[in-house]
Amino acid sequence: MSSSASEAISGKGIGMLMAIHGAVRRDLARLAGAVGALADPGIRDHDRAVGAAGLAAYWDCLAHQLHHHHTIEDTEVFPYVRKALGDRSGAVMDKMGTEHDAIDEAQALGEAAVRALAAEPTAARASQAAERLLTFQQVVLAHLSHEEAEAIPLILEGFDEGYWQAFMGRRQQDPGGDTFLPWVLDGAPAPAVAAVTGALPPPVRELLVTEWQPAHAARVDALPSAR
Repeated sequence: MSSSASEAISGKGIGMLMAIHGAVRRDLARLAGAVGALADPGIRDHDRAVGAAGLAAYWDCLAHQLHHHHTIEDTEVFPYVRKALGDRSGAVMDKMGTEHDAIDEAQALGEAAVRALAAEPTAARASQAAERLLTFQQVVLAHLSHEEAEAIPLILEGFDEGYWQAFMGRRQQDPGGDTFLPWVLDGAPAPAVAAVTGALPPPVRELLVTEWQPAHAARVDALPSAR
C-alpha cells in the first residue's frame, strides 16, 4: 500500500491500526455466526461439509491477518515505544505482550477445532469449534479494548513523525496486499474506501477492483449462515 493510500484511511498511521481492529471485530462476529449455524443439528450433512470448508477458508484469512498485525506490533511498535518513553511505558507494553501470548494460545485451540470440523463436519465438531471460537473472541476483544485504552495513547506519544514515515514505508513492502487491502476495506466507510482506492496506482487499483475484492467477497459468501 502506498503511503498516500495509507494516510487516506489513517491520520498519522494510527487510523490504519484502528481499521485493522475493526476488521478483526467484524470477522470474529462473522465466524461466530457461521460456526453457530454449522452446529445446528437440523442442517444436511452436505451443507455442513460445504459450510465447514467455507469457515476454514475465512478463518485462514483472519488468522493470517491477526498474526501479521501482532508480529509487527511485537517487533516494531512496542519496542520503539519502550525506547521512546522509557520505564513509564514498560508495564503497559508488558501487558500487551502477555495478551498477545494468550491470543496465540486461544488461536491455536481455535485452529485445531476448525481443522477438526473441516475434516469431520458434524454437529458435535461444530459445537466444539463454537466453544473454542467464543473463547478466542473473548480474549481478542478484551485485548483490543485494552490496547486502544492504554497502548494507543503511548504509541501516539512515542512515535515521532520520522518514525511514522519509516514505519509506513516498511508497511508498503509487506507482502500480501492482495488479501490485506480488500480485507481491511470490507465494510469501511465509503469515503475512506474511495480515498484509499483513489490514491492507489492505477494498475493496483484495477487489480483491487477486478480481482482482489471479488476474491474476498467470495470468501465472505462461502461462510454458512443460519437458515
